[in-house]
Amino acid sequence: MTRVRPLAVAAVAVGGALALATAGRPWARASEAPAPGLPALPVELTGGDLAGPVGALGLAGLAAAAALLAVRGAAARLVGLLALALGAGVVAYAWAGARADGGPGAAEVLSRTAWPWACLAGGVLLVVGGALALVHGGRWSGLSGRYDAPGARAAGPGATRPQAGPPPAGPGGAGGAGGAGGAGGAGGAHAAPGATGEGPAAGRAAWDALDAGDDPTAR
Repeated sequence: MTRVRPLAVAAVAVGGALALATAGRPWARASEAPAPGLPALPVELTGGDLAGPVGALGLAGLAAAAALLAVRGAAARLVGLLALALGAGVVAYAWAGARADGGPGAAEVLSRTAWPWACLAGGVLLVVGGALALVHGGRWSGLSGRYDAPGARAAGPGATRPQAGPPPAGPGGAGGAGGAGGAGGAGGAHAAPGATGEGPAAGRAAWDALDAGDDPTAR
């Protein structure tokens, strides 16, 4: 399933780019008389002349490809349906333009190029990519889900974060070392509250005192 989405996006993007790029290319060469009684002159007919709005349809296809990267669920299927419709329009216009006998100004077509068929191929790619998104888009993840922390994605929205454990015991060893000639009571007197089992709050207070510059061994 992870490979379907890149294929759909690539098909829609390439199809839209082909339709947009070929719209301005010469699709046919024709002869047209500029005025009655004057000899006919050779002219070139572009995709815009013979196939109408294929360029606009291709631009909309590129926008649909960008949208497929961000949306998911029903929205992805809706964008897929839109891309499919755009591709069908490109195919229809390209087919009509490739078979047109004349252009604007009653120009008579003398020869044709391969650009109409490239545009038609772009329309087919739009249809294929849109169909893939329409069928599989409901199971795609959104763009924002890619940037969640791995633990958050694994735990899900209803999971609770683990509680932090008690802070480490205070520097009680310094007190024990200070009572070198005495009994263990001296070391216990200099031990941090957290080391004597007085609870996490007392141990946190000892760390706060250390941060403030209070040396427990100097007491």
